[in-house]
Amino acid sequence: MDAIYQIEKYAMAVANDSRFKNSSVEWEFLIISNHFTDEAKMKARQSDKPKGLTFGYDDPKIRV
Repeated sequence: MDAIYQIEKYAMAVANDSRFKNSSVEWEFLIISNHFTDEAKMKARQSDKPKGLTFGYDDPKIRV
């Protein structure tokens, strides 16, 4: 979960940066790990999001 929180924090920093508003650039942040806690598995398998997506934003387009 620490890695998920850290990368989501980076994604939110990009989302809040005015230089990237109204941009056609799409951001995709990835975590690569060989271990997931039960909490991380639950976050990556939310019923309202595609499997693996923990955070999404539209302007700018961001996926974690």
